[in-house]
Amino acid sequence: MAARDAMLNTIASNNMRAMGLMVAAGLFFAISHATIRHVTQDLHPLEAVFFRNLYALLFLTPMFWRSRRNGFRTQHLKLHLSRGVLQCVAVMGMFTGLSLIPLAEATALSFTSPLFVAVGATLVFREAAPLRRWLAIGAGFAGMLMIIRPGFAEISIGAWFMIGSAVLFAVTKMMAKSLSRTDSSTEIVAYVSFVMTPLALAAALFVWRWPTMDEMFWLTVIGVVSTAAQVLLVQAYRHADMTVVEPLSFARLLWATVLGFLIFAELPDPWIWAGALVIFVAGISLARGESRP
Repeated sequence: MAARDAMLNTIASNNMRAMGLMVAAGLFFAISHATIRHVTQDLHPLEAVFFRNLYALLFLTPMFWRSRRNGFRTQHLKLHLSRGVLQCVAVMGMFTGLSLIPLAEATALSFTSPLFVAVGATLVFREAAPLRRWLAIGAGFAGMLMIIRPGFAEISIGAWFMIGSAVLFAVTKMMAKSLSRTDSSTEIVAYVSFVMTPLALAAALFVWRWPTMDEMFWLTVIGVVSTAAQVLLVQAYRHADMTVVEPLSFARLLWATVLGFLIFAELPDPWIWAGALVIFVAGISLARGESRP
């Protein structure tokens, strides 16, 4: 009995730690997105994408250096290169969308990516597709329509950029899943970083101007905070099951709303809240459903 109580206490402690990490990750993601929105009001989003990738590459270099003995050999070089190109385009779309529409709306639309992953997993990987999954997917897309309201309001170009980036992020996640069968996580991260940085630079050169010192400071903040957010997210998943921590990902929208109001005087309308809630519930339903044996 004592051993059982100790085990339960350990699980509860890990769950609480993971939940705190998830809330913190949501805050860091919101800060990163708010900073992107701030700096891209004057600096072109493509330049911001390049500096984001450059800082990520610098932060990840020690990890790559420790793994250099493997030589990053792979039998799927073309798939790595394709994933790097699509990931770069997806990030460009996200940065552009964040520069054009309110922070809370952009954050809400970013929640649609798991829905596209679920569709792709069913169609591409031929995973089992019970009715529960399709109902959750349908509800999630209904939530997306509540946010953009086609036919009732003009769909902004920023919303299209966010939806397009969500689709591409879903594709790159499925490609990563395929690559993970044969290649290590270090190799997957390394190849995408090595591909994205020069591609982002090539795109940025068409709109290049040297950032001011103030802009360089904010670009550094984006690199540091977004990398920290990814680390916190991974740690949250390491300490507890996804079904425990995933509901708290909705905190990202709360943080985005607060920051959007304080920094940009933006307040999301009720449709954005309603649509985001529907998308979030659909995503949680998918996560809980897929966690069952």
